[in-house]
Amino acid sequence: EDRADRDVVGHWMDEDRQWRASGRTLENFEYPRSDGRWFSYAGQPTRQGGAVISLSEISQRKEMERALRESEAAVRQLLEASPVPLTLSRVSDGGIVYESPAAQ
Repeated sequence: EDRADRDVVGHWMDEDRQWRASGRTLENFEYPRSDGRWFSYAGQPTRQGGAVISLSEISQRKEMERALRESEAAVRQLLEASPVPLTLSRVSDGGIVYESPAAQ
């Protein structure tokens, strides 16, 4: 644990106290560090009035989410630019999932 992590925990605890005083709770949040890594903080109150705080590095998940968004955008761009009418439907009930602009 480095100073930046301790600073974030201290900041989270201060914010949590303020939220609790207003009747709300700050239970979890995600944030990027200056070195590019992403972390998720989660806090749960205890019956004794304290809190259990966990810290998880989620950089890999964030990278996968970014790659998925880019991939989806590329596929959508290809489908929408196609002059050939395209319709995707569910096998289970035949419901239309997607129609390209050329199919409409």
